[in-house]
Amino acid sequence: MSKRAMTTEKIDALPRRKGERYEVADPGCDRLWLRVGARDIVFVLAVRVEGKRDPTRLKLGVYAETTPGGDGSASADAKPGPLTRLTLEQAREKARRWNAWIKAGLDPRAEEARLEVEAAKRSGATFRRALEDYLAHMPGRKHNKSVVEQEKHLRRELLDRPERNPFLDKPLVQIDDLAVAAIVAAVRNRPAPTSAFNLFRLIRTFFAWAYASENRLRYYLGPNNPMAGRKGSEYGLGPTKRRRFLDDDERAAYLRAAAATPYPYGPFYEAMLKMGQREGETAGIRRSEIDMADRLWTIPKERFKSNRAHAVPLSDQMMALIEAVLNRLPADMATACSASTTARRRSRILAPPCRRSNRLCLRSCARSSPAPRWSRGSSRIPAARCGPILRG
Repeated sequence: MSKRAMTTEKIDALPRRKGERYEVADPGCDRLWLRVGARDIVFVLAVRVEGKRDPTRLKLGVYAETTPGGDGSASADAKPGPLTRLTLEQAREKARRWNAWIKAGLDPRAEEARLEVEAAKRSGATFRRALEDYLAHMPGRKHNKSVVEQEKHLRRELLDRPERNPFLDKPLVQIDDLAVAAIVAAVRNRPAPTSAFNLFRLIRTFFAWAYASENRLRYYLGPNNPMAGRKGSEYGLGPTKRRRFLDDDERAAYLRAAAATPYPYGPFYEAMLKMGQREGETAGIRRSEIDMADRLWTIPKERFKSNRAHAVPLSDQMMALIEAVLNRLPADMATACSASTTARRRSRILAPPCRRSNRLCLRSCARSSPAPRWSRGSSRIPAARCGPILRG
């Protein structure tokens, strides 16, 4: 930079007299001038326009450190209007940018306006907006059996409580793996490691959707997804592996407690142990899915995790349980379900009305039964570990 280039001290020392205006060049940047007035100093870019003899002055902004005392604050009587306040270095940077546009044959004022509009759009493409868009997209996905639980988890941890997500209103393009690590670590340290691991996987899926070629331009994202290839182990997270299974005495106590529990809770938990299937699939069992002649329960692909129909052989004990349940139900509840939501709910022969009352009933039974205490979680036993109970 030229030794004669302007400095903040030199600008503050420029004389300003009422009714007088003059211009001073800044050798530190090509075409940059300072228009000195009584109230303020304006940065201008002197450019030659075809067909005009004299250079045209394009206003860049008002000098941000104009003050009689030179303390770096704006003058109280300065009237910059729509012009941006700029420091000397900011004015030089803007002048160089405008010079490059002029050299390329572009109108710098139009390009600057375009950048301002784009910046406004970028500021609106926030983490919050993208996540709301993703939640609206989720119901239409394939393999979507857990969409309700996933939406509740994302809303609970990221949307409904802003204090849990300090990045909620930041542009999504600014959210990187470090920001995600901070969000997940806060959940893990509550402590809620399982919830943190599930949240990590949901966020990773959300980022894959946002950075997909059909979506990323909407949020002004580049091609590189910061969460691609990330693993839970990098955040100190991982799936919870079950290492404990019920022994013979505990299984016997479980069945005694289930037998003492009224319908639909007792048969429901008894069926879980005798068939070794997931809670949601067992709760949704329908008469139309059971082949009594072949002693087979076929879970349709719409309700099975792998999105394929799954056949479950039924033992003598399970057949007896199903027959006992069907015999006590009204005829309209023992038929195949229809397309209506109400009919579909009524056709579930084992489904408990709700999870909360489910837990309360089991705990009450555990207190009143001579069997050891047991809980809803203890019924999640792989079929291979149920031993003699599964044999008919």
